[in-house]
Amino acid sequence: KTFATNTAITMYLHMHQSAEIIIVTSGEITIKISGGESETVGEGQSVFIPPFTPHSYVTKEGTEFFRCNFASSLVPDFFNFIDGKKAKENVFTVNSATVLLLGKRLIEDNDMSRWNVRAFLYSVINDFFASVTLTESDFDSNILIKAVSYMDRNKAKAITIGDVARDIGYSKSHLSYCLNKAASTNFSTLLAMLRIESARMLLKNTKKSILEISMECGFGSERSFYRQFKSIAGISPKDYRKSQEFRVISTGSNNPYEQ
Repeated sequence: KTFATNTAITMYLHMHQSAEIIIVTSGEITIKISGGESETVGEGQSVFIPPFTPHSYVTKEGTEFFRCNFASSLVPDFFNFIDGKKAKENVFTVNSATVLLLGKRLIEDNDMSRWNVRAFLYSVINDFFASVTLTESDFDSNILIKAVSYMDRNKAKAITIGDVARDIGYSKSHLSYCLNKAASTNFSTLLAMLRIESARMLLKNTKKSILEISMECGFGSERSFYRQFKSIAGISPKDYRKSQEFRVISTGSNNPYEQ
C-alpha cells in the first residue's frame, strides 16, 4: 500500500506476524524498533522490520511512503540466511528506479501475482544486503516466534508467561530473557499489543460494544481494556472508533492502521 499523508500521523507501538518493509518516496519518517533509538527514514530510504518485532513511527506532514507486509514463505531463503542474525542498521538506501517501478506494477496495475511480489521483495532485499551489516544475534529468534504465536492463538484467555514457557519447552526465566532481548519489552506488554490489535479491528469493522470487545479480546474488564488501549495506542477505544485524526489518502486504504 502507498500512503500520501496530508498531516503528520502517528502509528502506535504494534507488531505483525508478517515482516514489513517501509519505503519513503518523499518526506521523512521517524521510526523506533524494539525499544531502540529513534531512527530517521528519509527520501529514497527503507527500513526492514522482522516478524513479531514491536515498532512505532511518526511521519512529517506531506510524507509519501510505500508499505509492504509479507509472509516469510515468499522469500524463504532470505529468512533462512538471516536466522540467528541481527542488523546493525535498520535503515538502508534503495534503488529507487527499480523498486518504485516494481511497486507501481503491484499497486497501480494491481498485478499481485506471486512472481511480481517476489521480484519486488528480492529487489529490496538486494539493496538491504548492499547497505546493512549483519551480526550474530545473542538470542534464539525461534523462541520469540514460537512464544508470540502461542500468545496470539490464546490471547483471549487468561494466560501467563508460565503457560507459554511450558508450551514451547523453556523455563520462564529464559523465555523472559529472550523476549526482552528480541523485543525490548516484557511478556505483559507483548500480550497487550496482540490483544489491542484484535480489538482495533473489531472497533473499526463491527458495531460490538466496548464491553463485548474487551471480553472477546481477553482484557477481563472494560476498565482494563480502556487503560491498556490508551497506554499503548495513545487514544481511548471510544475515541479511536470515531476518530478521523489519522486519515490519509491511500491507494487501497484511507487509514494507516488498516493491515
